[in-house]
Amino acid sequence: MHTISRRALLARAGAGAVALAGAAAQPAGAAELDLANVRLVCSSKRLAITWYTRWIDAGAAARPDVSTRKVLIELRKQEQAHYALLAPLLGGTAPTDGDFEYTLPKGALRSSVAAAGFSLALENLLLGIAIAASATTQDAGISESLARVAASDAQHVSALSSLAGGSPIPSGLARPISLEDASNQLDQFLS
Repeated sequence: MHTISRRALLARAGAGAVALAGAAAQPAGAAELDLANVRLVCSSKRLAITWYTRWIDAGAAARPDVSTRKVLIELRKQEQAHYALLAPLLGGTAPTDGDFEYTLPKGALRSSVAAAGFSLALENLLLGIAIAASATTQDAGISESLARVAASDAQHVSALSSLAGGSPIPSGLARPISLEDASNQLDQFLS
């Protein structure tokens, strides 16, 4: 299995290292930072899809009840749709599961409560990444796609906040997470 480190992820995404397969996949004028933002969001979506799959398939301790399972299946389906929306912008260089080894917190599946807590923290991270990516992307079409992903991620935060025993309307504003900070935070899960 091919693995990619945080440093390699940024190298593949930025400063002359983006080699897109097929010019048609790249919007005209898409800047390297725009594509780095798309790559980071796509990588975070691969992590989320993997996590939801693992929770759905979890053993007895963390196995979701029927209603939670339905929510998780829908969240995973939406994460897959986010990835499907953005990956074509990267062509053949879009990150895939084969690019990563996933490391999830050991205690994340010890119970449904722990799994819900980790899911909420993960979705808050994804939301911050998508907000910052949308705000720093110059191409209007790409920025709009990233903003749509961020809006959906905010709904995920609301649903997971309820699952974790909190308010369905979390207080405060979501915080954008810069490309570098996002990469550092994702590094604990992706190698």
